[in-house]
Amino acid sequence: MGNWGGLVAQASTQYGLFTNDQAAAHGLGRMALCRAARAKQCERVLPGVYRLPTAPSAPGTPSSWAFRQRLLAACLWAGPDAVVSHAGAARLYGLDGFDADVVEVSVPRRMRRPSNVTRIAMARVTGTDRRLVNGIPVTSVARTLLDIAADLTVAKFAQPLDAAWRRMLIRLDYLEHRLKSRALRGRAGLETARRALRDCHLRGRPLGSILEVRTWYLLRAAELPLPCCGLVFEPLEGQPGSIDLAYPEHSLAIECDGYGVHALTRDQFEATERRASQLTALGWRVQRITKGMLDREPGKVVDRVWRAIATPRVVWRPPPGVESWRQSGRSGIAESSWRNSRAPKGSGKERRTGGGGNGRKTSMEAGRFR
Repeated sequence: MGNWGGLVAQASTQYGLFTNDQAAAHGLGRMALCRAARAKQCERVLPGVYRLPTAPSAPGTPSSWAFRQRLLAACLWAGPDAVVSHAGAARLYGLDGFDADVVEVSVPRRMRRPSNVTRIAMARVTGTDRRLVNGIPVTSVARTLLDIAADLTVAKFAQPLDAAWRRMLIRLDYLEHRLKSRALRGRAGLETARRALRDCHLRGRPLGSILEVRTWYLLRAAELPLPCCGLVFEPLEGQPGSIDLAYPEHSLAIECDGYGVHALTRDQFEATERRASQLTALGWRVQRITKGMLDREPGKVVDRVWRAIATPRVVWRPPPGVESWRQSGRSGIAESSWRNSRAPKGSGKERRTGGGGNGRKTSMEAGRFR
């Protein structure tokens, strides 16, 4: 008589999974497992791997939990030296550009791939390249990036690379050191990784989202001037903010608005509109770019940015009869004391704006950029 309760307790720490060897350690042979399967106490998911019908609760969404269960099942089937790798590891780390539930494992030997495993790579992963994430053996972030670089372009590879850099999962200098390793010589994807790393050094800081990465590479492919990333500005009121992509010399701010980031709650919507209003008050033109625009009309996005850069700023001129006005030399925007033109003469309501430093500061004078 085997210890079924002990096996269930062990399976509860493995996303409801157990193997033939683990069942044998609890005194349950193959015949006992067959009887348990017929009684709906467990079900076979891979050769030698079983799953309990009632999986224990775990943090995260049900879909992500089920995906982790599939990953661990593949590792239990492939053996103790197997690890999740490539797109499966990138999805497990939550890197940008990898949303599909792809099951990929690396093993040091040839194996016949079952139908519910997407890909099997023949490679030995040991030492610093092996990690344990949420109870699942997986390649390190650096090894994962080097593995997926072989199948991606520079613009596509920049998405997971920038996400790992932004979340401080990887240091650029360490990844560069790995690229110089003799063990990687002749490996596919190394030049893709080097070019993406050069772009990271060119920007100087990680971009804030996958939309910003896609927009940056779209503008670069169109041979437009490269924008500044994460430019910090001090509004007329409130806390300092940052601009996703900016052309300061043209007073052009590009905001990459993702639906999942900017349209979740009313407070987030108000914060987004408040920032756009603050930028407009400082003399900036705000260009909004969404995922739908990048997917369906990238050419029109490039054309709008190009026109905004090429079109000179329209300098505002005061209406006839208004004498008290001055032009901000930094922004090219003119301000007028229009209240003077509306107030009756001699009423005492005129506001002095010229000379002596008694006038109001212009928006660009009041807002400082660093």
